[in-house]
Amino acid sequence: MKPSRFRPRPGRRAAVSLLAGTAAAGALLLGGCSYGFSGGGGFPAAIRTICIEPFDNQTDHTELTNELFTALNGKVPGALGLRQGDCKGGADAVIKGKIVRYDDSATNYSANANPTVAVQPTQQTNMVQVTIGVQIIDNKRNVLLWESQGVQGMGSYNPPNDAVGRKLAVDKIVQAVIDGAQSQW
Repeated sequence: MKPSRFRPRPGRRAAVSLLAGTAAAGALLLGGCSYGFSGGGGFPAAIRTICIEPFDNQTDHTELTNELFTALNGKVPGALGLRQGDCKGGADAVIKGKIVRYDDSATNYSANANPTVAVQPTQQTNMVQVTIGVQIIDNKRNVLLWESQGVQGMGSYNPPNDAVGRKLAVDKIVQAVIDGAQSQW
């Protein structure tokens, strides 16, 4: 029998061993492990539907009631993995609350470019701040699931477009309600 002319190069065995070891470790990790990660948040399993009642409005801005109600209905059920339910007792949970504060204040002015001319500075930016109190209640067990009395949203705008600032503030409030509800489970 003749000796083989093929001789493995010195580093080749190490590379093949490393590749085989990595493949074996990967197979063990993927195949034999039942550990996993799951996203946090969500309601108890018994809660499948939610109803959102229009909030009591303690401010002079009546349009805010409808804007907040529409935004909450549009985002909260889907974000919490629930369906919209009937507010007359048919929903598993209910969201209710009150709008307690609405502030609109100037935050930025531009100065007069020519200091020798007496001209009033012009307002450039306003900030809207909305504060609500909110509760999420389990209707079936009559249990308070989550509550916060100081949820705030802020939005800036250039006058006279205050609706832009309100929309930004309401969107932040909706996200805060979602985050607060998810933080409990």
